[in-house]
Amino acid sequence: MQRINVQYFYQLASNLLPLKTLTAGNSILNEFTTLWDAEREIKSFLGNTVIPPTTSYAAGKELSDALEALTSNLWRTEPDNGNLQAYEVSNITSHLSRFEVVLQAEFSRRDTFTVSRKALYSTTDLIEAGEFMVSQSARDKMPEMVPDLHDAGRCVAFELATAAAFHLYRAAEAATKAYILAVRGTPVTAEEKKHGMGGYANLLKKRSLGVDERIYTSLAQLTRLHRNPSIHPDQRISNAEVIGTMGMVVSVIEVMVLDMDRRQNTPQIPLSQILPDDSLQEAAALAEVQAPPTLPPVRRRRRLNKPTS
Repeated sequence: MQRINVQYFYQLASNLLPLKTLTAGNSILNEFTTLWDAEREIKSFLGNTVIPPTTSYAAGKELSDALEALTSNLWRTEPDNGNLQAYEVSNITSHLSRFEVVLQAEFSRRDTFTVSRKALYSTTDLIEAGEFMVSQSARDKMPEMVPDLHDAGRCVAFELATAAAFHLYRAAEAATKAYILAVRGTPVTAEEKKHGMGGYANLLKKRSLGVDERIYTSLAQLTRLHRNPSIHPDQRISNAEVIGTMGMVVSVIEVMVLDMDRRQNTPQIPLSQILPDDSLQEAAALAEVQAPPTLPPVRRRRRLNKPTS
């Protein structure tokens, strides 16, 4: 897919239409700018690979050749001391008229589409940089999700909602695996991958990881209420629904990134990893020496009750 500047057709017309004002008897040198601009523009159009002409190519080539015959012979002395002849003007204008007719017929049926704006998202950004739906920090910390976010943006722009949701869920899963690595210190195992997003949400519930409840709850809801139903062949997602899905996925990713930043700025490192290996032993020995002696427990004598008379 390539982006097309539709203003180009106005530029093409603005350089070709002045050919209709050519007058027999005028000097070719005086008309050089008009002839040269038209020749340059028609050659550029015929040689372009984005929207190449097909049926109009032959008519355009004939016009280009007629213009080149004049621009390549500015200093001729014959006929009539380098002035435009009536047949030359007629030749150019007839070729131009034929090119206009054929071009109009060809491009009136040319496949051309427009992409409408989706919510507040820029069409250009969705097509060219869908990964920018998340922050730079998220893209840096979770690079594995970037390709799927890029493809998801293009699918949203072209109204391929079900495909967009597929890529969004893949991006969320890649982000979750990066988050698990950050909070646990070890990557997701092959066995854990079998359980997918739901398994990751349950894994993050472990109290030892200290994960905010909002993170694993959001992941569980995203999986159970949105991802799992959408993977069935009979389920299709609308364009409106995928905008909401995009918002949920972005929200989950950004919350995980914020927690990764918090953990990086205020790490909770065990004391055993900060002190040298023998420091804890020395500290324990020193504490034992300096501790006051332990007194034996006081044994109380049991008092006997006097017998009653």
